[in-house]
Amino acid sequence: MRGIWARQSELSLVSAIAYFAGGLIAALVTTVFRDPANTLVGVSAVVAILAFSLVAVFLALGRRTTVRPALLLMCVSGAMVLVSAGISTRELRIINSGLLFAPIILYLVWFGSVGLARAFGWPWLVAYCSIVWVRFGIELAPFLMTLILTSMLLAELIGRYKARLEATSLTDPLCDVWNKRGFDAVMSRTIRKTHRAKQPLSVLYLDLDDLKLVNDTRGHYEGDRLIRAEDEFARLGGDEFALLLPGTDLEAATAVAARLRAQTAGTGWSFGVAQLRSGEGQDEFLARADRLMLEEKRRRKADRELAGDS
Repeated sequence: MRGIWARQSELSLVSAIAYFAGGLIAALVTTVFRDPANTLVGVSAVVAILAFSLVAVFLALGRRTTVRPALLLMCVSGAMVLVSAGISTRELRIINSGLLFAPIILYLVWFGSVGLARAFGWPWLVAYCSIVWVRFGIELAPFLMTLILTSMLLAELIGRYKARLEATSLTDPLCDVWNKRGFDAVMSRTIRKTHRAKQPLSVLYLDLDDLKLVNDTRGHYEGDRLIRAEDEFARLGGDEFALLLPGTDLEAATAVAARLRAQTAGTGWSFGVAQLRSGEGQDEFLARADRLMLEEKRRRKADRELAGDS
């Protein structure tokens, strides 16, 4: 049992819990809370079987669970809840279907995006409210308003919280650019796009002589200006930064570095430039630029020592 839990990702575990809860509700409806007048007991039994089967699938997949199929499956599940509300004849069952909207929408926000939640949620709410309105008229209007406002407001708040967490975990707080983790994700996506488009990709690896000194003597604005020269810029740690240049070959990337150096006269920094080779991984790609940067840094140091001796 411990081995099963160790193999789970957040996505697989939350998905398994969600479908277990759904299956449990459906199973209780067909057994403990069975209503003799309910003509949809068979449907609930099928739903319970499907839900428990999905629990087994997610636990078996574990970390191999991918986001898109999981999100699609949750949207299908939400559509099935809507269909259930449409064919139910009892007011309480329809209201219960509406209460399932909140966990579904939160799942879509957390593992997908606010945009996905809006695209799925608003049509779902319109359809559900139409069903309730046609069946029961204005009597349940307060319930509908509460459901709409609380569900979508909660989804928006969770979405903003998620975005803030992602920004904190992927960006550097001092410079407000990508950190190493964020840059690795950006580089991975960019390399895939580069291979598909068959375009060059270069990286500029640079090391400021003293970022803190730049900020202290020339102001934080100046330090930020140096590290926001282009898109997809990252602080990899300390005084080291990387600039990813899609669609740029080695010669053009070297020219970019020369222009940056000219624009930041008075600020010392070393750089190395590498162009992605066929079949090369991102770690080796970045490491080649790093090695070239270190070589130039040693040359600059030797030149300064030679100038000091003279």
